[in-house]
Amino acid sequence: MSHVQVYACGLNSVGQTAWTSPAFKVWKPVLLEGIRRILYASWLLTFGLSVDNQVVYWGQDPVTNESVAPTPIAALAGKAVKTLFHVHERVLCLTVQGDVFLVKLSDKDTSTHLFRRCQDMAVVGNIGLVILCLSTEQGIQWMTFANASTTLYPVQIYPPLHDIATVVGSPSHLVVLTKQGDLYTCGSNRLGQLGRGEVDFKSSDQVFTRIAAHDSTMGQLELQVVETLQSLGATCVSSSAFHTAAIAQGDLYTWGWSDKGRCGVHIMDVDGEKRNLALPQLVNIEPNSTDATGEDIEFLQVSCGEAHTIALDAQGRVFVCGWGKYGQLGRAPPSDQPTPGYLELPRPPDEFYLPIFEPLEPAWISNGKAKVRVVYAGVWNSFIEVELAPH
Repeated sequence: MSHVQVYACGLNSVGQTAWTSPAFKVWKPVLLEGIRRILYASWLLTFGLSVDNQVVYWGQDPVTNESVAPTPIAALAGKAVKTLFHVHERVLCLTVQGDVFLVKLSDKDTSTHLFRRCQDMAVVGNIGLVILCLSTEQGIQWMTFANASTTLYPVQIYPPLHDIATVVGSPSHLVVLTKQGDLYTCGSNRLGQLGRGEVDFKSSDQVFTRIAAHDSTMGQLELQVVETLQSLGATCVSSSAFHTAAIAQGDLYTWGWSDKGRCGVHIMDVDGEKRNLALPQLVNIEPNSTDATGEDIEFLQVSCGEAHTIALDAQGRVFVCGWGKYGQLGRAPPSDQPTPGYLELPRPPDEFYLPIFEPLEPAWISNGKAKVRVVYAGVWNSFIEVELAPH
């Protein structure tokens, strides 16, 4: 029987990455004892699934403001969790059966059943607008609620989309992946994160704020297809407030703000400044970055942090790029000697980044026969789920 372990690295100021480590920054991935899956990671708090199938959280408790080790949420015991979000001291849980539950962390023993037949949900905008994709007898229906309310308000999506695979949100924009593999985006495009081929400095996430205010004249979202990837059959998408990443036909694409190497595409303007990548860019892995020189890499999964990106290929290899200040790249900071691949920022000296994707060496895995099966990027940390070979 196989066994699953989770490793973590990155910012650990309140124990949100590895509660057993006293380090402020965890530079190399460490084992999280008793955790088998990561559900959600915010700035100061991480949610996961324990080996005994309990939903737990660790980091800074929003109720007491104290650092806590994995703490179970009794109200979610026994529920098959598909997606989980932490919004305004509340936890929203979507089960694989399509039920949505709400739990206040001040009362972890009680849950409120909010909705049924939910296909997926996302949180967008700085105000924490929750967008739900519900399956009804009339077809797909989109609903929203925000802040402390759980009152549902309908929102119209243009063009009407059916057969939804995934809904992904960030503080700046929304991405919808259909089962046909097409991507649709809306929201702020100030950094090119919508992938439309242009940057709109006047755009913002205010469309989500207006919807949260329940202004009936603004209860609609106009999405546009990402034409560059249309008909390529995207299978995975992830986003941060600053960039977006997707996988289509095994190839990895990124777009948005390329500052600090978060897109893994080393492109400069003529004046040497980092560019806003307004169109999806195909990520090319350098031949010397792989064990087999020049081989084609088939990507399976990608996840975006605030300023870094982590990806997984079909062979179970992990690739990282972006800012490594807090250890989220799983690598120790450069020594006094120059380190190939790292670009030093002016100050302080521990602020460094990888401008292109580089492999994360698996030496930190306690069992050499383990295979990585899931990667997850938190805001300033990274989590890697591995499956150990049967004994």
